[in-house]
Amino acid sequence: GLHKSGGRGYLLGDIGSGAAFGKDALNRYLDNPSQASQTLKKLVEKAFHTLDPNEVIARLYGSAAPAALLAKLAPALAKDLESGAPYAERSVEKNFRELGEIIKTHIATYLGRPESVRIALAGGLWKSSGSVTCSVCALTDLLSSETVS
Repeated sequence: GLHKSGGRGYLLGDIGSGAAFGKDALNRYLDNPSQASQTLKKLVEKAFHTLDPNEVIARLYGSAAPAALLAKLAPALAKDLESGAPYAERSVEKNFRELGEIIKTHIATYLGRPESVRIALAGGLWKSSGSVTCSVCALTDLLSSETVS
């Protein structure tokens, strides 16, 4: 049968989701708004209708759908990743490392040592950026080498 791992929602850890990447992008913006990329500033203003950090935070916490609001910032992180922004590289590395751990645990728990494994990743972020796609490929290569040995 099928078994699901991860994907518990943004409060409990939705590793690799648009909300997770959006959260990292928003934290980048809030840490130093003047140093944020133009793409990130534009999406923050579009999502929150302000660039004021205090207002952004208030609107996020006051939102009926904060995960969806955060996810609107994920494309900025993908664009910043393509530009080599260190925060974006750290975010992708962190999320994919944690996602890899979830996958390895899932395989060990439900599959033992199979010859091959099919993995499904849901959500639009996986299609949004060539850099994100390359990171997914690197993750699958890593998992292949670790599960075979």
